[in-house]
Amino acid sequence: MTGIISANAQTKIAAAATENSSFIDDAETGSLQGGIITTDNQPAAYVSVGLKEINRFTITDEKGAFSIKNIKPGVYTLQVSMTGLQA
Repeated sequence: MTGIISANAQTKIAAAATENSSFIDDAETGSLQGGIITTDNQPAAYVSVGLKEINRFTITDEKGAFSIKNIKPGVYTLQVSMTGLQA
């Protein structure tokens, strides 16, 4: 039997500015890092995680961790999905 787990959330990405930075378009970016766990608190490996509006996705590692880098400031929909087998 195949099942799909998915979730959406709104997240803001803001680039941190330092006193030496200049405010030039495309120069300021941020990153999004996190982890996905299952309902029984186990790491969720090989889950698709991404920002829908800019079509940037990655896959979690064996520990459920993910990172998306070089994101321009804005408001994005965080999309998480996984297709797998149920016992």
